[in-house]
Amino acid sequence: MTSHQGREGVLQAISQVEQLSNSINSCLEHEDSRLQWLQTHVIWGDLPEELILESNTNEVGKRKLLHYGHLVKTKSGKSLFGFLFNDLLLLTLPVGSVHETQSRMFDAKLGAPILVQYRTPFLIKEMCNFSRSGGSFLGLESSIAFTYEGKKYNLKADGAAERKSWQIALNTAVQEYADKLSRRERIVGCPDGKGRVKLEIVSATGVFNGDPKAEGIRPYIKVTLGDQSIKTNPAKTGIDPVWNYQSQLVFSDLEKETIWIALHIRRTFSPDDFVCASEVPLTKLNSSGLLSKEQVFDLGDAGAKVTLKVLVSHFQA
Repeated sequence: MTSHQGREGVLQAISQVEQLSNSINSCLEHEDSRLQWLQTHVIWGDLPEELILESNTNEVGKRKLLHYGHLVKTKSGKSLFGFLFNDLLLLTLPVGSVHETQSRMFDAKLGAPILVQYRTPFLIKEMCNFSRSGGSFLGLESSIAFTYEGKKYNLKADGAAERKSWQIALNTAVQEYADKLSRRERIVGCPDGKGRVKLEIVSATGVFNGDPKAEGIRPYIKVTLGDQSIKTNPAKTGIDPVWNYQSQLVFSDLEKETIWIALHIRRTFSPDDFVCASEVPLTKLNSSGLLSKEQVFDLGDAGAKVTLKVLVSHFQA
């Protein structure tokens, strides 16, 4: 009897796990279908790069739709439809009437686009600055308000309840983005460090030779030593980019450890692109006592070179 009851309990637990798994898969499929629908039912305008809604985001993993709804610009009275994702806020204009657009939203049988991109999407990363400065996203009456790149925006929602929903969704997006970014950028120290590598990432050459789009590329350098990593800000151009970025890393074994110097292209709406890299033993780095000495390293086999000022030194006993 006991054995039979135990078997019943196991079967029931398995059934519950299967139901939970099916529910999760159903939610994921529903989420993907909404992103697919938006991709094909929005008329897209000029963007710095292609926005594929189903792709991963640049910083916070898979793109998720957190909230959407009708909004009105407070000053002009222009009707918009907003779509808040975990990495951006997309504003669109309805092709037809507001009521017609609302009734046909996410209709799988609909063929023609019913929305037009209104402006370049707002990045949640930039909205974090507004939130950190004390912004609450609450405007007058039923509006949400925020400052973005020095400009104030005020959008009226359909009533106080919907305004509250937008505020909660925006605050959630900003907080989750800030938390994930903070964890990702945290540098892990070297507990038994014997010395440090001071470096200045100066510039690179020969990276995008012959690429007609090189001027618009935003490359950066990431240097990794064990669990530690640092990276420059993206350069303004891919043509002989300059960074002049200074930082330091800690090492525990000069004879065995290496640094990994990698070149990436910064993306806005998708994960950054890896271009090329080189692994350099610490023993090959400058230890002359002066940071002014420049060293040039090849990055891969494509002719790209990066110039660093490096100084390796042991901690004093």
